[in-house]
Amino acid sequence: MEHDQVQFYALLNNLLSSENEVRATAESAYDAIPAATRVVFLIAATTGTTCEEQVRTLAAVLLRRLISSDFEKFYPELPPNHWPEFLKFLFTCASASSPVLRESALHIFASVPGVFGNQQSRYLEMIKQMLVQSLNDAANKNVRFAALKAVCAFMLIHEKETAIHKMFVDSIPSMYQILSESIENLDDDSIAQMFCGPS
Repeated sequence: MEHDQVQFYALLNNLLSSENEVRATAESAYDAIPAATRVVFLIAATTGTTCEEQVRTLAAVLLRRLISSDFEKFYPELPPNHWPEFLKFLFTCASASSPVLRESALHIFASVPGVFGNQQSRYLEMIKQMLVQSLNDAANKNVRFAALKAVCAFMLIHEKETAIHKMFVDSIPSMYQILSESIENLDDDSIAQMFCGPS
């Protein structure tokens, strides 16, 4: 498995190549890897310290796309005991210094807000902290916007659980401010994306 992971890191590097032929070959090889295997490798690449920042960022973006588009297909195929790694990955990315990693974590969470399953009660305070901290990210509006979408998705799947809604009452001013900024700036259909997802 470790050898396969090293090969996968090389594949990710080739996906970043400026040479079209190298990149095209890498894209074909990447697409040939089963989705469940890609998830495990992408999580390891994103959280691993042996990859450069550029490769970790690419891995996070690819993982976000994979989860957003194929979650229901690959989830049943994941090997047992790999889900805790994913949760660690999600929290690690959400608190990373890279805004791309933070935004990716929030997009993943918004795509699958029930990701914690029956373990959610254990992580509720961490979820709240991750989302509230991201809502108040003064340095990056994309992170704030992704956080707003994530909070909305989380609250929607818990629409009948008032205790969860009450957790975010103090964040309503921040949420309103983010929405106001989007309306004021007319950011690339951001309001439609908030409610309908990316077009």
